[in-house]
Amino acid sequence: MNCASYRKILLTLVITVFFVFTGCGEQSFDLLIRDGIIIDGSGKEKFKADMGIAGDRITAVGDLQNAIAVKTIDAEGLIVAPGFIDVHTHCERGLPAIPSNENYIKQGVTSVVGGNCGGSPLDLDKYFTLIESKSVSTNIAVLIGHNTVRAKVMGMVDREPTDDEMEEMKILIDKAMIDGAVGFSTGLGYLPGMFSKTEEIIELNKVVGKYDGIYASHIRDQGLGMYESVIEAVRIGEEGGTRVQVSHLKLSIDKFWGETEKLDKVFREALGRGVEVYSDEYPYVAGNTSLSAVFPPWSLAGGKLLENLKDPEKREKIRDDFFETGRMKTYRDRDMLSAIQIANYRKDPGFEGKNLREILEMRGKEPNRQNGVELAMEIVESGDASCIFFLMDERDVGKIMNYPYNMIASDGGVIRHGQGVPHPRSYGTFPRVLGKYVRNEKVLSLEDAVYKMTSLPAKAFRFKDRGLLKKNHYADIVIFDKDKVIDTATFKDPHQYPMGISYVLVNGVVTVAEGELTGNYGGSPLYGPGKVSENEK
Repeated sequence: MNCASYRKILLTLVITVFFVFTGCGEQSFDLLIRDGIIIDGSGKEKFKADMGIAGDRITAVGDLQNAIAVKTIDAEGLIVAPGFIDVHTHCERGLPAIPSNENYIKQGVTSVVGGNCGGSPLDLDKYFTLIESKSVSTNIAVLIGHNTVRAKVMGMVDREPTDDEMEEMKILIDKAMIDGAVGFSTGLGYLPGMFSKTEEIIELNKVVGKYDGIYASHIRDQGLGMYESVIEAVRIGEEGGTRVQVSHLKLSIDKFWGETEKLDKVFREALGRGVEVYSDEYPYVAGNTSLSAVFPPWSLAGGKLLENLKDPEKREKIRDDFFETGRMKTYRDRDMLSAIQIANYRKDPGFEGKNLREILEMRGKEPNRQNGVELAMEIVESGDASCIFFLMDERDVGKIMNYPYNMIASDGGVIRHGQGVPHPRSYGTFPRVLGKYVRNEKVLSLEDAVYKMTSLPAKAFRFKDRGLLKKNHYADIVIFDKDKVIDTATFKDPHQYPMGISYVLVNGVVTVAEGELTGNYGGSPLYGPGKVSENEK
C-alpha cells in the first residue's frame, strides 16, 4: 500500500471518530467540491451541484451546503467532469521510470490504455506487480500486443504459424488476459504483424473473446488500402467475438481527403449487423511514427528494408518509388519534403524539430525530392528516427470527431520534459479538443466532447464504475475553466503544458491543484475482466 492510500485511510478515520464523539448528524466527506458546473459524462446537459467524496469514491452529488469535509474545493464557475480516459497511448513504456506522468495528468487524463499498435509487455503479471509497487499519478490498463506475442513465438519470420506455434501464441494471450489485459492489439503495418494473415488474427482474437476483451487495431494499411483494412479489422472482431476499436482513425492520404462519409458507412454497416465497433482520433493533422514505416510497401516486405537499401538496384527503385507509392504519395501536388519533421534522432539531435526541406537547406543541398529520399535513406541506415508526418486535412479531423462511435485519444506516451521534439499530442490532446474544437470552432458541444473522453471509453473498455460522475463511482475527476482551457504545445515547441486545468483527482487523491502537481498520486492498474486472484491461479 502506498503513502497516498495510508493518507486516505487516516483522513477517513479522523472524520469517523470526530462524528462519533461529537454526535453531529450532517453529511461528512473527505473532500467536498462546492458549486461546480457538473458535466457528468453521459452526454446530458450540464447542471450546478456539489459533490462529496469519501475515500476513493463519489458518495453524493447534489445540494450539500450543510455538509462538512476535511478539505473543500471551491469550483464556482468551473466545469467538474469525469477524469479523461485516453484509450490509445504507449504510456506503459515510460510510466515505471516517470510515474508522475505529468504530461497526461496535467491534461486532465486520469486513466491511460497502453499496449497499443501490437506492442506491449509480454509478462503482464510482472508489469502490473511493478506498477503496484510504485506510486503513479494515472490509472493504467494494458492490451496484450500481437507483435510482442508473435515475435516471442516465431521471431521475425515471414510465414504462417504452425499448429504448435498458433497454440503457443494462444496460451500466451490467454495468460495475459488472466493477468489483467483489457484486450488484444495489433500493429499490422509493423513487424512482425505485417506477416500475419487475417485468419491468424481471428483465431487469436477468439481467445480474447472468452474474457470479454476488446480488439484494438492499428490497421494494415493507412494509405491506399485503408478502406479494406478497416473492413478487415471489423471482420476480425466480428468473427473473433470481440468489440472492435480502430486506432487513430484518419484519412492520411490526400487522394481520400473529404471521403469521411464513405469511411463512416463502414462503421455504420458494422453497427447495423450488431458489431460493437469504436474508433479513436487525435485532434491534429499530423501523425507520428518511424521514418522507415513510410518507405514504399514493397521495400518493407519481409522486414528487409535495410537489406534492400544495400542492393544498388533495389536502392534505386526505392529512390524512384518513395514519393510515388505508399503513404508519401501526393495527389494534390503537396510539398512532401516539408511534410516530414524529425522528432527524435539519436545520431544527430540537431535534426530534431526540422523537416527534410529545412535539413537539406541547412546542409546547402537543393531541396528536391531526389535529395530528400537520399536523406531519408541515410537517416534510416543510421538507426532510424521518430518523425511527425503532416498528412491529414483539418476538415476531415473535425468531421471524424463528430461520429458517435469515435473517442478522443492521443497516441502519445510519457514524455521526459525537454527531451527531443515530440508530437505535441502527448501534452495537449484533450485541452485542444475543449479549446479549439469545442469553444472556438464549435465542432462539438462541451457535453458531447466530455462524453467522448469519459463514459464512451469506459463503455468500450468495460471500466466498471468509471467515466461518469455519480454516486459510488470512483472519484476520477477533472475541474477546468471552459473559457480558458487550451493546449499550448506546438510542433516546433511541444514541451508546454496546457492552460485551464485547475484540479485533477485520481481515485479520490488530489493530484493536480491550481494547475500544479501536489506530489500525491492515486493511480492504480485497471484490470480486464479475465483477471483472477493469486489463490485462483
